[in-house]
Parts: sequence; C-alpha cells; structure tokens
Amino acid sequence: MERYSLYVTTFGDFSISVADAQAESIETVSFSSRSKKLMPLIQYLIIHRDHSTSVSELCEIFWPGEPADSSANALKILVHRARNELDKLGVFSGRDLILNHQGSYQWNNDIPMEVDCELFDRLYLESIRKTGDSQLAPVLEAVSLYKGRFLPMSMASYSWVVPLYDHYHLRFVELCINGAATLEKLKQYDKLVDCLETLMDLGTNVESLHIQFIRALFRSGNKEKALQFYRQTSEFFYMQHGKAPSAQFMSLYEEISADIRDFEEDVNIVLHALPKPSAHPGALFCNLNVFRDISQLKIRENIVFGTVSQLALITVSGSSRTQPSKKVMDNLPQLISGNLRLSDVCCQYSMRQFLVLLPNTSREDGLKMILNLEQKLKTGLRGCNVVLQHSLTQLDKSVVIPSAE
Repeated sequence: MERYSLYVTTFGDFSISVADAQAESIETVSFSSRSKKLMPLIQYLIIHRDHSTSVSELCEIFWPGEPADSSANALKILVHRARNELDKLGVFSGRDLILNHQGSYQWNNDIPMEVDCELFDRLYLESIRKTGDSQLAPVLEAVSLYKGRFLPMSMASYSWVVPLYDHYHLRFVELCINGAATLEKLKQYDKLVDCLETLMDLGTNVESLHIQFIRALFRSGNKEKALQFYRQTSEFFYMQHGKAPSAQFMSLYEEISADIRDFEEDVNIVLHALPKPSAHPGALFCNLNVFRDISQLKIRENIVFGTVSQLALITVSGSSRTQPSKKVMDNLPQLISGNLRLSDVCCQYSMRQFLVLLPNTSREDGLKMILNLEQKLKTGLRGCNVVLQHSLTQLDKSVVIPSAE
C-alpha cells in the first residue's frame, strides 16, 4: 500500500497536493512554469487518465493545424517540462506519473489519487439516489467541494474543457437549489448561507436563490450583510440582465430593513452614521429602489407646494440600435450625473436606459435640460457611435413609475 497519495483540485483553481497517510498531513505543491500549455497538458492527462492518448491527438489539441513533425517535437519538449515540474511533488517522479507507451501518453492510474470533480460527481449521483432529507448530506459535501468554475484558466483556450465547465456548473446549481429548499424547510439558515455563498459569488441569475440567500443572511443574524447584498443584487439585475428584480424580490427590502438598527437615543450619533454627501458635483446617482422612494417624496412636495417636476427616460443604443459597448455603459452613469444639477436624481432603469428626475422644473425647461444633457453625452462619448432617445413626462400624483421588463 502506497504511503502517499495525490489530491487534485480543479474547481476555481488547479493544484496537486501530496497526502501523507501516516502523518495525516497534506502539502500543496505550486508549479512555477511559465509555459501556457504545461498545466493544461497535465490537466488533460489527469482528467482522461482512464485511457491513453496518442501523440497525434495531443498535437491536435495543443497545436491544431500545425505540421505533424514540428508539433510532435514540441509535445516531446512539453512532456519533458511537465515531468520536471511534477518532480517537485517529491514523492513521485514525473516519469512515474506521465507514462509513455507505444506512441501514446497516459497518467499513471496505479498511483492513488483523488480528483475533486470526480468526487463531486459521485456525491451528485448519491444525492439523486436518495430522497427527502437524506439527500442533504451528499448535497452539502458536494457543494463544499465547488470552490469555483472547472479549470477556469484553461476554459477559454481548450475546447475539451468547455463541456465539463458547463456540466459541473449546471450540477452545482441543481445541488444548490435542492439543498437550499431542504435547509430553508429545516430553518438551518447558517448552513443555507454556506450552501449558497459560492453560487452568489459566481453571479447566478436564479432569482429565487438570491431571495433565499438574503433571507438566510437576515434570519441568521447577518442583518447588515443581508441589506448590503440586497442592494448589490438589485444592481446586478439592472446592470447584467437589463431588468429589475421581481415584486417578490423587492418586497424583501421591507423585511430586512425594518429591524436593521438598534435603539439609539442621541440624534447626533444617528446623524454621523448617515452617508456623507458626495464631494463630486452633479446629480445623485442611485439604484431604482431609492429612485422610486425619492420620486414619491417629490410627488408629495409637488402636491403640497404646487410645484411641478419632470421625469425623463433616456435610451442609449449603439449603431443599428444594438447594445452599446461596455466602455460606453461604464462611463454613462458618471457622465449623466456630472452634467445635471445637484438637486436632480438619476438611476439606471434597464440594460441601456436611464431615468432622470428634474425637481421643480417646468416641461419647457425640462426639455431644454434633457436636450442639453444629450449634447454633452454625445460630446463625452465622441467616436463611440451612440444613438440617444428621450421621453419626458410631468411627475405628479397621477404618474406611476412602471417596473422594468
């Protein structure tokens, strides 16, 4: 029986660790090679170690379309370098790990080794075979293994990684959905937070999981973090998916903000805890939830003081009415707010639309201000081929701001 075994991580990053069975210790070895193909070669041989791979197959993977002789020589050099790197493991030589037999290469299956993605698959299948609450143990163990996407540094360069990259992430999302439902039913909110945290970091667009995660944060006592994540998620839906979260998601705000502060007697302490005004000139740029509340306040002021305000919707398009570039969208919030008054308010409404509130402004003046803003935006985005459109309406008690589609 081997004294040492290997443990390979493929989720989030790639590493090989050496486990000493007697000392029950694990040491992770870092590789220093600058070759862009060396790590992917080791990864490929490990993932496909159940069979040998011919030289011609490997050459087609790593040097597609290049002459057979030159790519075969390059492969021989690459294998030599990979073996030298693997010598750093200390307990197995590179030649023992990468075998060469009759024009083919294969990872040595006789050396004990555990790979996190293979363990993940076994746990996934185990969870499917079980029912009810008995699914929970393999689900949570599998979720804990998933530290990030499968071999993310190799995904963009090698087509063999792509289906596995998607395969494992889809299974991870499925496990999170199943585990979250059970944990919420059992009211195990701390475990629910742990179950969903990695998925949240990866930016899932499954809204129900965001709701479960925020509610779990709140009910486990992380009230400030729940509110912070709620705001981040709202921005995520606006910026990444071009739509506002659902009414169910929006209603979370009342639940998580109602009890967010402890009792305080001194108003000066509260004053110092409030956000300080921005030092930058221009309008307040906020998220849609805050914009709604401010708009309601302005409607009330208009009724009480007999004033009027204007609400403008600005739509930004690229050439041929396409989605503008990321550079354009990244610059627009600052350009819009910087070219409005301090008393104005603006927010991003959808993927390429912005709302602007112009308090105490007549329709005639509001139209002039929006046309002037459009001109300044075109100047600030000169060379970006943007098309701007606007719509203006008076904000009063009859106006209801619709939800983004």
